[in-house]
Amino acid sequence: MSDSNNGPNLICTPLERTTSLDEEPKQPSNIPNALDHALRAIDLNSHTDSKGNENNNKKKNSAAAKFTSKDVKYLFSGAPHFMLEKGRHNHWYPHAIFPWDVGAVNIQDFWDREAMRHEAFTLGTLHAHLPVPGVVYHGAEEEGKEKGAKRSTFDLGIFEVPNMLSMNGKERGAVGIRHFLELPIADERRYHAAVSPKTRGGADLQAIKNMPLTQAFETLGHMRDAYSECNQDIVLDRRTLLHQGPEAWKRIGVRDVQTKKIVERLVVLSEFRTEALDKKKNMTILDRESVTTLHELLYTHVLYPPPKTWGHHHGKKQDEENLKCQIEVLTKVLAVKGAWLDFSLPDSRLRVGQVLWEMPVDSANTKDQPSPTKRNDADRKWLLLQLLLAGELLVRLDAIVRLAVLKPSKNISVSSQDVRELDKLRHGKVNWDVLFVQRFMDNLSLKYCPSTETTSCPPHEKTKHGLLSRFGRRQPQKPAQSQADWVSDSAWDCIFTPRHAERQLQGLSVFAAAIDWPNRDTVISQIRAHLDKDTYNTPLTSNQRQGNSVTELPAHQYLVPLQQPFSFGWLSRAWLTGLVLPGDSINALLMASILENDPSALSALGPLANLRGGFGYNGASWWSTKCIAGRVLAAADESKVCMGWVRIGKENLVPRNRQAPGAKLVDTWFSIAVRDVERKKGWSPRIRQGVKLAIESHPLGHGEVSGSTFTIPVDQQQQQQKHGFAVQIDRFELDTSEASGSEMVTAKEASISFSMTEETAATPISLCMPLTYNIHFVSSFPCRPPRGSMHNQTDFAPETDTGTANHNNLPGHPLHTSYSYKHISLSSLRPDTPLPEQKSKQDAEPVWILDARGSRDHEVFARAWCAAVGVDAVVGRVGRTCLACCVREARAVDVPVVIRV
Repeated sequence: MSDSNNGPNLICTPLERTTSLDEEPKQPSNIPNALDHALRAIDLNSHTDSKGNENNNKKKNSAAAKFTSKDVKYLFSGAPHFMLEKGRHNHWYPHAIFPWDVGAVNIQDFWDREAMRHEAFTLGTLHAHLPVPGVVYHGAEEEGKEKGAKRSTFDLGIFEVPNMLSMNGKERGAVGIRHFLELPIADERRYHAAVSPKTRGGADLQAIKNMPLTQAFETLGHMRDAYSECNQDIVLDRRTLLHQGPEAWKRIGVRDVQTKKIVERLVVLSEFRTEALDKKKNMTILDRESVTTLHELLYTHVLYPPPKTWGHHHGKKQDEENLKCQIEVLTKVLAVKGAWLDFSLPDSRLRVGQVLWEMPVDSANTKDQPSPTKRNDADRKWLLLQLLLAGELLVRLDAIVRLAVLKPSKNISVSSQDVRELDKLRHGKVNWDVLFVQRFMDNLSLKYCPSTETTSCPPHEKTKHGLLSRFGRRQPQKPAQSQADWVSDSAWDCIFTPRHAERQLQGLSVFAAAIDWPNRDTVISQIRAHLDKDTYNTPLTSNQRQGNSVTELPAHQYLVPLQQPFSFGWLSRAWLTGLVLPGDSINALLMASILENDPSALSALGPLANLRGGFGYNGASWWSTKCIAGRVLAAADESKVCMGWVRIGKENLVPRNRQAPGAKLVDTWFSIAVRDVERKKGWSPRIRQGVKLAIESHPLGHGEVSGSTFTIPVDQQQQQQKHGFAVQIDRFELDTSEASGSEMVTAKEASISFSMTEETAATPISLCMPLTYNIHFVSSFPCRPPRGSMHNQTDFAPETDTGTANHNNLPGHPLHTSYSYKHISLSSLRPDTPLPEQKSKQDAEPVWILDARGSRDHEVFARAWCAAVGVDAVVGRVGRTCLACCVREARAVDVPVVIRV
């Protein structure tokens, strides 16, 4: 392969800075200008070569020399160009663009992912998306009466990582290029829970010990002051903070606010936001409450006045300074490490429903008055406080941005520079707090409904209230207070009502149908019927069998307790109320909502679910695509995929116990241990390599650009079938030699056995492919070859899955000779087949092309081999993506294998 410096120059002047509110991200290159520069160079070289050929009468090579930019644009029309765009927060966003197809309508519909099957599923992503044209679900007319927002809301500039819009690729069990490239920098890898010291004060006392005497006394004198622990260097323990009560809360500036006051203020903020969005009113919170009023409400009822050393005291400054100071104080309080739920962590996004609707086990099971050191409503009240602080921050941010951009005020002057400075104050955790309150207000309404029952009722006793969708009415006791006190101010007196319950139920029905859940119509109808009954507003108690915390479990396990049928556990309530935060938690909520409300399934599988594994039930198995088995088996016949779950219905793919040959594993959960692929020293994720992705996958390749340096690769004729070659799946086995419970099978290895038939072999060859590595499959991006014909076109006989083949089109796009590839026969693959080593830094190893056409079992075999040796692969379907574009995409995402299906 020629050195990339000899290729077309893709580096040019960065984009000019605009006058928009946010700074324009600095681009590694201006891709359109870079392409124009490369095309001009082609025209210049073509003109020079053509002139030289005429002078030397070299007519033989003149055709190759006269390769113009017009030829290039025509031959590469419909071919995706892969690139990375640098956005806010130092994040790179993958794109596939068609720069030479501007205005082509059919190109606009090219995606490497499936469209969302229901609008409820879009809760899992923050990326912009459009509804599927012509798809209308039953009951959508009634739901559509609640129209969406008519004006924009405050943009945080954050997204879930990886991109959940690209989670479901066109190929079953595969992901889109955006999702794949973001996997190495996923939120669960980027963000980590703050770890507080084991004993509070140890580090502080040690630091004080080393201080001068006067400074030590001064520090000790202010240790209990308001905001004394509101410091980015201090890490608190949330449990300890709640246990210590208001005295500890003061140290981060938070008052002990009554639940009634919290809820009433949240109602005001929520109603204001709903009115502003739904009625397209260009108003801010300042149209309802002055800056002075906001100041008084914040520092009188919710927070303590900030210390004078912060320079924000008493609000005697001008209004714009006062408002900015309020934003800064709210940001600092929410940013205290360890004090609040951190929604930048995917686990917190899922378990927020547990805090809202489940009573702690130690309090729920206490029949007498709880210990004064334990408050069974403290978690819930603290989350409501966090919600309130985030709501106060949201309305102020929205106001200051609108003042800076859309609605200048005579009394308040805000510049774009002020907005950028405030934007820099917020980091990932605080941004997710604001996102949480946005999602909460969009999907739930709340109300304060104090208890009227007598104090003789124990906290865990079920009480009835006649409201359709009240999720969360409970009556725990408050320690160190009289019975009257805890009845009058209990966090369980906050009632939540879903705004879009019907939408969420329809989405659950679509999911159940997509994964072919047995008896799904009965399950959905039972859920709908029980929503009208009062008994599902009762308190939830923690399941004692939950066992280890998630942080103590291996990566292939994610255990959650399921509630009894139609008790609406916190997982079901989170889904039905729409309290779904962006990320893959939506997949867990969907499956858990089905299981919790299917008595037969819950009885068979038990109350403990592994949402990163799979389970066998009713003659089939369902696997999470978080598990390698789900990603490999998704390619099999009769499999169905939706929202991160795969149904496997083939008889020979029912999991079997390797220790008891022939014994099927049914009515149980599965967990499979896998290994991560070992990376070379110095390896960095492709998404961090900037312009390198575009350069190494550019259609013009590296080196000379002329007619002689391009070929049109085509898929080879299926010689395998002509020679009697075939692969069939025999069985799928789990090695259960490790100790497993009766309701959970933990396998140290999973494997798929195949029978390989060849004309030269007297008997079929048995091969066992172990699913050893945690690898992924990328669904190829669609392309459209240009119109034309080629010599020996009869040798090309593509398969199509959607009828997109056009006999008037070329069989594929050209591929530069600098992109090397190699056809590999499936018959040569073994579990120990090594991939070719890279010869040198200049010579990239060829991309392997595995021909898995003709049978679904062939594709499963190819995927299983990838899992056995530890390589990711691009899955390219003939008729959707040509071979040349598959090779270039493999180079773009830095994977060594293309599976042709």
